[in-house]
Amino acid sequence: VLEGRPRMAAISSFGFSGTNAHVVITESPIIPIQETSTKPAYLITLSAKHLDSLKQRVDDLLNYLQTQPDLNLESVSYTLNVGRSHFAHRIAFVASSLEELQQKLSQLQSNQKGKGIYQGEIPKEPEDS
Repeated sequence: VLEGRPRMAAISSFGFSGTNAHVVITESPIIPIQETSTKPAYLITLSAKHLDSLKQRVDDLLNYLQTQPDLNLESVSYTLNVGRSHFAHRIAFVASSLEELQQKLSQLQSNQKGKGIYQGEIPKEPEDS
């Protein structure tokens, strides 16, 4: 935006047969990101193709959370639920804060079954013949 006005440009194309095209484009307006209201808790899901890989995912997420103190729990939940593929071995639980998320991941690391932590395997469906 230049001095409060959006940038504009014109594109012209002239063909040999007399075909002409002219387009005027303008910069889109800046739309501020609206703050969302925080929820009391967020769903956290992890999955992997193998049980050992799932344990590694728990370790990796806990290590990442410990090195990134400024994360947003809502963003972490969204990315884990929407931005990832879901495989047969799964863990799911609800967390109200990043500290609670780290606590539950630590419980999983030490093979403790905490309250509200659900772990299982989705059976494979038989392939179509």
